[in-house]
Amino acid sequence: MAATVDAGPTLVTAPRKPLASRGPFASMLRGAVLPSLAGIPVITGIAWAWSGERWALSALVGTLLAFVVFAFGLVAIKIVVDGQPGFSLAGAMVVYLGQLITVVFVILLLRDVSWLDGRVFAATVVAEGLIWQIGLITGFLRGRHQVFDGPSVQSPQGGP
Repeated sequence: MAATVDAGPTLVTAPRKPLASRGPFASMLRGAVLPSLAGIPVITGIAWAWSGERWALSALVGTLLAFVVFAFGLVAIKIVVDGQPGFSLAGAMVVYLGQLITVVFVILLLRDVSWLDGRVFAATVVAEGLIWQIGLITGFLRGRHQVFDGPSVQSPQGGP
């Protein structure tokens, strides 16, 4: 007669999300977009309280410029990283350099516009860019990174 052992109550857990939804890109997206979106009205409100409508408009345009440029850059980096692994770092650097060139070009293009305060505009672009970059880094560090594919790793003896 075989004896049965009661293992106790069964633990039921919620199904895990796929690794792609918890991966570094998704966490970088959350880490950068949410604080940056929150930064737009905060920075604009500070500028308005500090010196009125002209500064607020300059701050709004600056934060929106930085948000849009860095958001497109994140999508471009995703495309680069999903490509050839050997080109990932160089491609990401080219995308980042392109972002900086775009921001500087727009700052230079709008520097003589009468309704815009150039110093406030440039300062808010830098502030929003810093918020974005800190969010990206924080999101990347919190993201789940696939280190290796289980089945493709073999032991030194040649077996799985």
